[in-house]
Amino acid sequence: ALTNWNGLQHIGRCLECLHEQTNPPEQIVVVDNGSTDGSKEWIRQHYPAVLLIENEHNTGFAAGYNQAIRATSTPYVIILNTDAFLARDFIEKATEAINPRPEVAAVTGRTFQEATDELISGGFFLRRQIRIVHSDLSDEIVEVFGVTGSVALFRRDALDRLAVADQFFDEAYFSYGEDIDLAWRAQLQGWKMLALPSAAAHH
Repeated sequence: ALTNWNGLQHIGRCLECLHEQTNPPEQIVVVDNGSTDGSKEWIRQHYPAVLLIENEHNTGFAAGYNQAIRATSTPYVIILNTDAFLARDFIEKATEAINPRPEVAAVTGRTFQEATDELISGGFFLRRQIRIVHSDLSDEIVEVFGVTGSVALFRRDALDRLAVADQFFDEAYFSYGEDIDLAWRAQLQGWKMLALPSAAAHH
């Protein structure tokens, strides 16, 4: 499930990484938020099998993700920014981790800065004043407070249970903060979230 807004510079590589997965997704849904850079036309031309939902204007990341999630029917849903590029085995590793753990709502992996290959983050923990600090990215699977909205694999059953008024992500968060809000609701319901050292992505 992807939300695109003028992402022509990155969308090609993002979709290519999805198609090259060792465990490729059954469905790819892209919600376009009124792009004017030709990216939605490019998707139609190069990836006709992608379900492209076109909005007339930018409804925001949270609303776009919600549209994309609703359009899928798979037991797991990967939330992905168009400028995030998955390693070939990301979905395989994430699925292997979440499958035997019914208490886990979502998993993420190690995210690296695209330009520098610097390690950025895995999941995050909540600090005072609703600020976040990223996990220490150890070599062990780490239970975290939440997973970043840029790269995460969610259990659909968890998303369904976490939805409020048919919104998985609270659309009051136009951009940024929607992943913290969802993580908070997951924690209140008793769900767990994990960061995997073996699953990698660049952003």
